Amino acid sequence: EKFKVSKGKKPPCLSIEDVEGIVSEMKHPVKRDMVVFAFNTGWRIGEIRKLKWQDVDPEKGKAWIIDPKNGESNEIVLNDEAIEIIKRQKEILNGSEYVFCHKNGDPFKTSLREAFTRAADRAGVQLPPRKAWHILRRTWASMFLQNGGDVETLRQQGNWKDYSMPMWYANAGNEDHKKKILNSFPKIGNGRNMAESGKVVALTN
Repeated sequence: EKFKVSKGKKPPCLSIEDVEGIVSEMKHPVKRDMVVFAFNTGWRIGEIRKLKWQDVDPEKGKAWIIDPKNGESNEIVLNDEAIEIIKRQKEILNGSEYVFCHKNGDPFKTSLREAFTRAADRAGVQLPPRKAWHILRRTWASMFLQNGGDVETLRQQGNWKDYSMPMWYANAGNEDHKKKILNSFPKIGNGRNMAESGKVVALTN
């Protein structure tokens, strides 16, 4: 049951060019960093808005999602890009208990949907119906698997209780990615093309 995909058509994910386009059109520096952070972590926008300094350790490259959607707080490993984004907030906004916040230190209290969709419109990126920031979570899950990540690590990093959602979110790689995987198979005959071999072996009973 954990592996059963009962939903309909899989949701789309964004290309790298789509994400870059949205980032370039997000004029607010903190909101722009939030987009890049979401792309690199797969965090839900609510988790990003509520992230506090007491729940991050940039030196160890970790953060803790407190009171998440699934109800289970979790320690998350961050990549270098996400760590740099967190450190940069100290320079932009210093003194607030929240990592990402307004200039006065108050946290963002909305989903920032309008800011995201407007940036996507200006960049010419078509978003799926009724989905804004969450498309970055889907994109992150797809990128994670397409770049060699395993499903269990994806589940842990995405803070899902089981495998059904990450398996449903993740899109398969494009044609070039599939060819790269298929062509990585070892060749039979220690790399020699048996059809071109000068020695023909007769098969007898």
